[in-house]
Amino acid sequence: MSKEIVNPHDKLVKQLLSQKELAIDFFKEALPQSLVSHIKFETLTPLDTSFISQKLEAYYSDLIWSVQMNDRRNLKISILLEHKSYADPNTAFQLLEYLACGYLKQRREKRKPEPIVPILYYHGKHNWKFKPLESFFQDYPDSLKAYLPTFLTEYVNLHDLSAEEILKFRNGLISSALMIQKYFHYPQHLSSHILSILEKLRPYLHSNHIESIFVYLGETGLEDSVLEEAVKNLPNDMSARVITLREQLFSKGREVGKKEGIVEGISKGHERSVAQTILNAFDAGIDLPTIRVITGESEEKILHILKQNCRVV
Repeated sequence: MSKEIVNPHDKLVKQLLSQKELAIDFFKEALPQSLVSHIKFETLTPLDTSFISQKLEAYYSDLIWSVQMNDRRNLKISILLEHKSYADPNTAFQLLEYLACGYLKQRREKRKPEPIVPILYYHGKHNWKFKPLESFFQDYPDSLKAYLPTFLTEYVNLHDLSAEEILKFRNGLISSALMIQKYFHYPQHLSSHILSILEKLRPYLHSNHIESIFVYLGETGLEDSVLEEAVKNLPNDMSARVITLREQLFSKGREVGKKEGIVEGISKGHERSVAQTILNAFDAGIDLPTIRVITGESEEKILHILKQNCRVV
């Protein structure tokens, strides 16, 4: 199983797409219609598994879904979230390893192999044209290309999606999250779309996910004045809800800060107490091994504190 995501961009996407109804709406946008028409999306089921190998943990996390086709055969849909903010030329080869791990896992579990449809999601700051594996072997004759393990990858690159295309997504939660992510590093561009983003969120203002989106929006560096101006142009019911959300998040932020400050104060107080105990013991002529037993601190730390306070050892 891949490690917990700490990247806020990937974390938001994974949180949203872990929900069945949101995943369905995303797949209908991200997958080609030729595949969508064969899928019974009501059968979509999240799997508590991963095809990520230990070597790939630094590069990706994944979400795995099982779904039936109209003919009742099953397949797997995998969303790979790209942790890196830059283009990695080895991605096609990493995907090959990922798919191999997925199919071997199915065989080890003695299950009938099911096709895995990989969706690679990239939101890095710089644009990146994904190169499929076969593109690395273009100078070889066609007779040799038949030996290559080629496969299709659905590639969702926010740089390739225009604001207009994203805003056409039927699900406003996904649309707004992708819009904020697309312009996360560009507050000026985000400012020009903030009203459209808020309007897309209107049907979801009491959703369990709305707070996460506003927290994420708050990390973009968007000036408060821009959001305040946008709120003035919203219908009354929506502007009131947005204001309430902002106040709740601000209040929660202050509480978290207060608690962190208390914990930090306790920690600093403990450190001062330990340091004073070490100094008092040393001044009383107690040797270092005994001071270690008394304080539970390492010899290195004890010597550091003594030297800091002009005690010659």
